[in-house]
Amino acid sequence: MGQDAKIIEELDFFLTHPACSVMNLEHFYNTCLHFYDSVPLLSIVGHMKRMSPSLLAEWSLTNPMVANLLKDLDPGRNNGKVHNITITIDLSKQAAAKKGIYQVEWITDIADSTINHHFKKKTLLVTDINDGIVSLLGLSLIDENKYNLYIKTRRK
Repeated sequence: MGQDAKIIEELDFFLTHPACSVMNLEHFYNTCLHFYDSVPLLSIVGHMKRMSPSLLAEWSLTNPMVANLLKDLDPGRNNGKVHNITITIDLSKQAAAKKGIYQVEWITDIADSTINHHFKKKTLLVTDINDGIVSLLGLSLIDENKYNLYIKTRRK
């Protein structure tokens, strides 16, 4: 396994940690800079665009190099503002209900009106830690700040 692939593998592990934050991500990146001869920032940003775009957007607000790289990669982006909400889930321990649809409980402190707005605009993105981006078919409010998400994967 090459150095770049090893860094991406470590990044994957890092992104699945529940306490993953911009501060921790910056520490991870700085540690890589210290221990490796070179760090593939372009690969890291590309990988994060697929796996955790909301964390990447937050990171770009604190790290000018990441912000500039994102601007170069996506000139239509509006000054690093987040235009979607990304939810990371783990379907590995769940069985699909009828027709391969998963029901996942999600707790958030985001306002209900914001969640509904993003769902209608299709900017509420769901990422499984193993399968990447999955389809969000619907959601229902269970209680204040608690939702059921209805997910369809590309698995056969």
